Amino acid sequence: MGMNGPFHIWEFEQCFDQWSTKVYNYAFRKTQSSYLAEETVQRTFIKLWKNITEKTVEASIESQVFCIARTTMLDLVKKSIAVKN
Repeated sequence: MGMNGPFHIWEFEQCFDQWSTKVYNYAFRKTQSSYLAEETVQRTFIKLWKNITEKTVEASIESQVFCIARTTMLDLVKKSIAVKN
């Protein structure tokens, strides 16, 4: 995928198809919540799209996806705990 040039919608769709299930499974294993896992996937790929279209990124797609997914999932878990308390 063209990380140093224009990033096309079809490349993003391929990325989503390749990584969304893996992100969901990762988040679900960590949270045991389908809601939090689905939210993690959605927010991860929104953030990925913004990152890719706003600047040139040196890291691989896989490392970006899981870095974003981890921080997004942690933020969602923190918010979920705060709402319960």
